[in-house]
Amino acid sequence: MQALKLNVLMYPWHFRMCVCICIDILEIMDSQATHSSECFCGYNLISLVAEDPCPECGHRNIQTIDRLEKLKLAWRYSPSWPKFVFGFSVFTCLLGLGNSILAIFFMNMLINSQGFLGGTGGIAMIYPPLIWIFVQVPVGVLCVLLTFLGRTTKSVTVLRTYSLIFMGSGIGGSLVIVAVASILIVAFAF
Repeated sequence: MQALKLNVLMYPWHFRMCVCICIDILEIMDSQATHSSECFCGYNLISLVAEDPCPECGHRNIQTIDRLEKLKLAWRYSPSWPKFVFGFSVFTCLLGLGNSILAIFFMNMLINSQGFLGGTGGIAMIYPPLIWIFVQVPVGVLCVLLTFLGRTTKSVTVLRTYSLIFMGSGIGGSLVIVAVASILIVAFAF
């Protein structure tokens, strides 16, 4: 019973850890990108002084804006294809969150309510791993493949970064939760 309560309380920690690791890796990759002289709107800023605003969109000093503002600018100046992939990545993350909640629900149901009585008592616990294998992984692979299509600008790179963060946290976070829930179910069954 204590292990179940501990696992349910630790779930947000696992999910946040996966998201933070993805953000750190992708920020390092983004800082090494060759788009430092390009504005979000696609205008080449190499001939301008660093303090001058972009003549195309009017934004100043792109390096000092926060993440949400970067995402807003990237959404505004990106073509429709990266926007579709970003939405698909958010769907992947929500699918992973839903699958994790399903795994925790089934684990709680089977451990706390005498769910192992009868021949098929634990059959419900097979659904989260099957959903992960046959739905989440193919959707995630498709999302990764779609992420790298098309032209690369600074705004597209930002949307790609956030797309990969959402996709990675959805698949990685639910993998951890489904695996822990399955191991706990097997441990309590025997």
